[in-house]
Amino acid sequence: MELPNVFLLAVDSLRADVVFGDHVATPLMDSLASKGTSFTQCICTSTTTTPSFSSILTGCYPPKHGVRGLQGYRLSPSLTTMAEAFAAAGYETHAEVTGPLLPETGVLRGFEQAHHRQAYKVPFFGWRDEVVERMSSYVRPWFMLLHIWEVHRPYRSPPDFAKRKDRAGYEAAVTATDEWLRPVLDAAGPDAL
Repeated sequence: MELPNVFLLAVDSLRADVVFGDHVATPLMDSLASKGTSFTQCICTSTTTTPSFSSILTGCYPPKHGVRGLQGYRLSPSLTTMAEAFAAAGYETHAEVTGPLLPETGVLRGFEQAHHRQAYKVPFFGWRDEVVERMSSYVRPWFMLLHIWEVHRPYRSPPDFAKRKDRAGYEAAVTATDEWLRPVLDAAGPDAL
């Protein structure tokens, strides 16, 4: 039996009340939720990205994994990361991340290829074409972490949208993100988990 590709999409600052409600159009995310597993209530281990991702990728709380903030902390070398576990199982491992998920924190340990993007003052989905291009060269089976920042404050606005810093601006960024993610998911393929 062939091992499945595994695609972990993390939309930083995406709130459940926007995705699971009817007032914001998110047909792609709705489709993903209906085909897979979705959680309407989750508890973060931290209020910031780097410690939270350290927990996601190790299954441990900050006191155990050692990352309690962005600066001055490093992931404990005694823990196995999700990427290391996938690599040990024969997977190619890739990370496409934004903002505070810096290699020096150790959170990206185990990814054979890790591309880090600037979080601020960049075009809406300016990373997408390069990521889709790289995905076309992945060898099965692969595990990919895609961490995106478009709905994180200050919200990115797609080219045809007016910039807004309020709830309407956030919801517009979520709707656009839903639409602009389609080519990335198409590149992942229909059999990626």
